[in-house]
Amino acid sequence: PAFFPQSCNRVLVMILDTHSHLHGPEFEADLPEVLARAHGAGVRLITLVGVDVDDVRRALQVARHWNGTRAADPTAPVPELCVVAGVHPNHALAW
Repeated sequence: PAFFPQSCNRVLVMILDTHSHLHGPEFEADLPEVLARAHGAGVRLITLVGVDVDDVRRALQVARHWNGTRAADPTAPVPELCVVAGVHPNHALAW
């Protein structure tokens, strides 16, 4: 992109979302469309943040599914998904 200095021409430049909860039930119905819009906007990696054990399990399930879709069809308009097991202070005792 034009906003990067010329010296960045050998640096990998990637748009990524460092904190999302797309694995939550509120995204279940339209997650394919959400991921396609993100990819269309140039987002290539989205981090799914789990806040407790069950949430991390759900995030892993979603990431495995969609990353499997990408592996089966590398042209699929889906960003790569990764999972972070965050320990929020409000949930620390659950870990």
